[in-house]
Amino acid sequence: MTEVSTRLRAARERAGLTIEDVAASTKIRAASLEALERGDFSSLPGEFYTRAFLRSYAAHLGLSPQAILADYESEQPQAQAPPAEPAAPRPLRSLLSPLLAAATSTGVVIALVVALLALAVANRSDTPPAAEPEAVGTSGNGAAPAPARSTGAPAAAPESLTIDIQAAAPLWVTGAADGRRVLYRLLAPGERVTVKAAESFAFRVGDASAFTYSINGVPGKALGGAGEVRDVEITRDNYRSFAR
Repeated sequence: MTEVSTRLRAARERAGLTIEDVAASTKIRAASLEALERGDFSSLPGEFYTRAFLRSYAAHLGLSPQAILADYESEQPQAQAPPAEPAAPRPLRSLLSPLLAAATSTGVVIALVVALLALAVANRSDTPPAAEPEAVGTSGNGAAPAPARSTGAPAAAPESLTIDIQAAAPLWVTGAADGRRVLYRLLAPGERVTVKAAESFAFRVGDASAFTYSINGVPGKALGGAGEVRDVEITRDNYRSFAR
């Protein structure tokens, strides 16, 4: 068991609730709730749903969803390979020594020319290429947030979130608000849906280009191209990064 799973189970027992009670209220399967309390996160459908279940379960038990998620993330293994150390440049003396020896037999001028060429090549190979400015990497099937802009003091997070969704084409979408599933169907072209949340949304969309939306009245940027499946999590802290 993990620290997070222990806290969830203790809070449920203090509240006098059974797994079945929580399952009926949160609409999360009892087997998934039991997996959360065992710390068996690998048996859940995936990271997207694990985070949504943790958030919903914590809110139902009166715990802080943000604190539970922070503890969950801190307990996950951070397996990263150590950065490779750059090869140390060869000392100038080691580059020139063989050539100086050769100069005694083949001529001073030829040896000096070769030495200068070798030194130029060594120095060029040790100089890393300059990084292109404003380069942004994307990976997998998540929507890449816009580059951060420095605007002075950060604006306060809103008290709640409202997302207005309109399908530009036939669109399959599943969504959760504060960890509770609120949307799971195919939207017809032009159909509009409004969903509200206190803390966060989590969506999976079957056609990113057909998912048009606004958050708290601010139009949102495109999540991807035609036919691309996207998973996206929108919170009170990061929703501004989705603004168009």
